[in-house]
Amino acid sequence: MADVTVTAANVVPTGSSLRETGIAGVALTAGKTVYKEAATGQFKLADADHATLEARIPYGITCNDAAIGQPVTVVTSGDIGFGVVLTAGIAYYQSDTPGGIGVIIDLEAGDRIVFLGFATTTANLNVRIVDSGVVL
Repeated sequence: MADVTVTAANVVPTGSSLRETGIAGVALTAGKTVYKEAATGQFKLADADHATLEARIPYGITCNDAAIGQPVTVVTSGDIGFGVVLTAGIAYYQSDTPGGIGVIIDLEAGDRIVFLGFATTTANLNVRIVDSGVVL
């Protein structure tokens, strides 16, 4: 199974989601996983097999597109709509594609296992980020 194909225009946080607004450290599109860089406080694409530990652990999922230096809103927990691209009841994880969302079976040797959340419907992801601390 490949990463979830996200249409940025379909990404919508719900009223139950916790959000944080910050600055994009790279060009971002809605529906991508990001980490918050400690040195700058900027949001950058998370990646399960990045050379830097900090980048392997997502902070949240982007709600809007943002160029470098522009504001971006990130859902850190709660519900976020993706349009009809998810499989209800499936757990989703940080992918080894920068900003990607995938399933555990697609993780490979060297990838850090970070749970992002469960799909409660085919359109909704309930975000509950948990870092297992395990690298395959």
